[in-house]
Amino acid sequence: MSKTICPGLIYTVSGAAADTEKGLFIKHDGTVCGAGETALGISYDEADENGDLAVVLDGIVEVQAGGSISAGDFVKSDANGKAVAAEAGDTALGYALEDGSDGVMVLVKIMTVAVNPAAAEEETEPGTDPETES
Repeated sequence: MSKTICPGLIYTVSGAAADTEKGLFIKHDGTVCGAGETALGISYDEADENGDLAVVLDGIVEVQAGGSISAGDFVKSDANGKAVAAEAGDTALGYALEDGSDGVMVLVKIMTVAVNPAAAEEETEPGTDPETES
């Protein structure tokens, strides 16, 4: 069975390392995501000699698996920008459409992540008011 790849918006970032590979989670500055980091998207191809890198922002694309993934798993980035199964409480970057194992390209539906780190830092215990606490 053939795979259906359907990339949506593709954005070119500058400053990617020349050895950046296809199918990795990429940050806004063109670097590869670390474990659990939020991604701009997924590298569509390898970076060119100028450090320009096409990054898919939405759609269905191939991602390198960093471990065992099952169809239906939410995925996140591992330390090398590869897709691994997300656990409860993790920020998911996509949704696996097929099974895969370490080193295999798997189809993933890219998900839009909307996390406001500043708001998360301001969270307080239920029933407390930071304005009146001293």
